[in-house]
Amino acid sequence: MLRRLKHLPKKFKILLMQSADKKAYLETLLKRAAPITPHHFAWHGHAINFDALRLDQLGHYVSGNKILKLGPELLTYLTEAGEGIPVATFGGARSHSLQAFSALARILRLNAMAFIRQSPTGAHERLVTRMQRRGVRVVELSPEAYKFRENEMFIDKLLADYGEMFLIPEGASTPNAVNNIAVSLRKRLQNYQHVFVSVGMGGTMAGCIKAVHNKDIHVHGISSVKADPSLPQRVRTLLNETGVHNETCGWDIDYDFAGKGYGKISAELEDFKEAFETQTNITLDTTYTTKSAYAMWSQMKENDFKTVLWLQTLNAH
Repeated sequence: MLRRLKHLPKKFKILLMQSADKKAYLETLLKRAAPITPHHFAWHGHAINFDALRLDQLGHYVSGNKILKLGPELLTYLTEAGEGIPVATFGGARSHSLQAFSALARILRLNAMAFIRQSPTGAHERLVTRMQRRGVRVVELSPEAYKFRENEMFIDKLLADYGEMFLIPEGASTPNAVNNIAVSLRKRLQNYQHVFVSVGMGGTMAGCIKAVHNKDIHVHGISSVKADPSLPQRVRTLLNETGVHNETCGWDIDYDFAGKGYGKISAELEDFKEAFETQTNITLDTTYTTKSAYAMWSQMKENDFKTVLWLQTLNAH
């Protein structure tokens, strides 16, 4: 029987739900098709025309590529664990995945935990407060401890300390997520020669590559960090784990637009962000989408790219 949770904050008021209803909500969310919108943008004397895949318009309460990544994992959790144990994941102070995870946990009233990397400047505290208000149990990890988040012995220690849990890797970049992104985007990418996408942990990019079955299409991954040599191998591993051993399109990961590092942009990029938002009416963030949009503009002014699709992956909520 559905009932309205009146004590939820206004933006999270939604009809909820027994476990079956929670799964139905996620399934409906995952079936939504993001709109594609055409845009013209000019900056410093160079104009480009491109299409934007508006993943930021997928949902009213949570949006962006995180829906496509977290949704399948949460469905698996509800099916296999039945909420008898908490669902948990990792992230840093600027983690879009943690923001989306905590929003979905609040909407669905999940038994949720988050392991967050402490920032020496205290930058993580704002997200900690937000997650706690959404009912998520938060565990802060030192930067030194957080480095071992993919280490099996470290995971075993977390399980020993906090009990059994359904653990979603950082960024929800899993084979489940890659398969879902590929299915969701397969028909959307085929009409473009060039696809630009932000890269954090590689899951969304791997999904785009798997979705493409045309060697004339190139997927441009724009790294959000200065130098993470593991990213290409992460993408290849995700592709292999989802049955893609012979890639059917060109792809690369570009580190030239990472700027000052994760979550940081230069004064020039601040100017670009303002101009882009004004002309396109698309909101950018400083971690991912400003950098990928700038990379798209930079490469289009230097190359004769005919048809271009840019993924707006921002979770706007």
